[in-house]
Amino acid sequence: MTVWFKPRDLEDQLHQQRDFIKWGMVTVRHPKMADLLIAIDRPLLTYDFTFTVTNPQEDVVFASGRVTAINGRAAAPKIAKALVEQMRLARERQDAVAKP
Repeated sequence: MTVWFKPRDLEDQLHQQRDFIKWGMVTVRHPKMADLLIAIDRPLLTYDFTFTVTNPQEDVVFASGRVTAINGRAAAPKIAKALVEQMRLARERQDAVAKP
C-alpha cells in the first residue's frame, strides 16, 4: 500500500524469526494462496509504518500495529518482530483455552 516499503524486505525478516520457522510458516506472493494477508502502509509525511494482518476468508483482523522507522528497510525488522510476538501471544492464548 506504500511505495516506501518492499514486501521482500519483510519476507526476509520474517524468515529470520526463529518462531516463524519453528511454526512451519511460509510466505506466499499470491493472495488467494494465503491464510493471512499482511498490509503495510505509511501515512503521508510521517515515519510511521502501520501493519494489519487479516484472515481473508473471514475478514477478521488477526494483528495490527505501528512502528517508526526512517524507511521501509529499517521498518521491516521491527514489523517482523512485532508480528511474530503478536502471533506467539495469540498461540499461547489459544493453547491455554484448549487445555482442560
